[in-house]
Amino acid sequence: MPTQKKQKMTPENDFREILQETFQKIAHAATENEKHLKKQETNSSMTETETISILIEPLITILGYDKNDLREIRQEYTAKKQTTKGNKRVDIAILQRQDGKAIMVWECKARRVPLGNSGVSQLRGYFKTHRAAIGVLTNGIHYQFYTNIDNPESNEMDNEPFLEYNTGNSLPPNQLDVFEYLRKDKFNLKQIHEIGKEQKDINRIKRVLYSLFLETGPDEFYQITAAMAKLGKGLAESKQIIKSAFIRMVEDGVIPAESTGILYKEKFDEWKTSLSETTVKLFEKLEKYVLSLENVKTNLSSAYKSYAARKQFMQMMYCGGRKKLRILLLGLNVEEMGKAKKSLENTEIQYHGKELRLFIENEDNLERAKPIIERAYEKAYEKTTKRK
Repeated sequence: MPTQKKQKMTPENDFREILQETFQKIAHAATENEKHLKKQETNSSMTETETISILIEPLITILGYDKNDLREIRQEYTAKKQTTKGNKRVDIAILQRQDGKAIMVWECKARRVPLGNSGVSQLRGYFKTHRAAIGVLTNGIHYQFYTNIDNPESNEMDNEPFLEYNTGNSLPPNQLDVFEYLRKDKFNLKQIHEIGKEQKDINRIKRVLYSLFLETGPDEFYQITAAMAKLGKGLAESKQIIKSAFIRMVEDGVIPAESTGILYKEKFDEWKTSLSETTVKLFEKLEKYVLSLENVKTNLSSAYKSYAARKQFMQMMYCGGRKKLRILLLGLNVEEMGKAKKSLENTEIQYHGKELRLFIENEDNLERAKPIIERAYEKAYEKTTKRK
């Protein structure tokens, strides 16, 4: 039997593997430190300084910049010569050795601070004031990278990031390419702009397609797609073919998994309409709570709405004609399920392997379920960050 040849390692492969491992270690460090602080100090979380030291500096180091060399990296940096009025002191500046110019400016937030419009506004000021090439907004877990693709002749930062990334997720090839060109020894703004422009175009197309789906309604969306593809079949058959095509594209990695959600929105809306007003309010309160947890993403399938934090941790079932809220919590062990049973008094529960099924019928059920939901959410992070 012929032996399989090992892939020849190159410096590029080495860097990409190390980068992936670094992001996983950063995500794990964030989870472990937050758990420690939660046990030791009530409502405590990592400070901005701790976030920079523990979560952000490891990435900068992997990119080849020396945090101990003030010719390359400065914190709380103010340039000697300001070209414009505005925000001046930036959290981290990565400098060119030859002239001291800031090529990257970083606006850093504490671990639990979400990246909102105020942070983007601050970064925009630093980007313009320092005439930077790249702007980074991060809380150590969620990263947004900006440049001036839309106005390359000016020093106005784009409104949208050309790259967004959450540590712990696998980096697709195009994002790995960006990090390659952010390295100290390979920094190439032209290449970054080319990759970033393509990614921004793709994001715009995705939004257009999604808007078309919402504006036209599911049936019209399928009809337009079927007509453009010249399927020549009835609506029901065309729907199945289009759904199969979407699913195949996800399996092939052509489009992200969350793109299939639009195929099942009609079914989800029908289920939600069938619920009583009280149950709808319970659903809205439950979802508001779950989405308040950091970096939770949702998607629709043919049977449930999923909630994921890097890994899926909860499903809201809407198949089978149930008029109650039925949720599945994933990844809990036997001990955790036992504790859940004790705390979920007067709540209908079922066990199915590693799934815990809860039926939320009133406010008391919902409040008692919250700690169990949060535990499943936390384990979704642990499952990814501990994987090698």
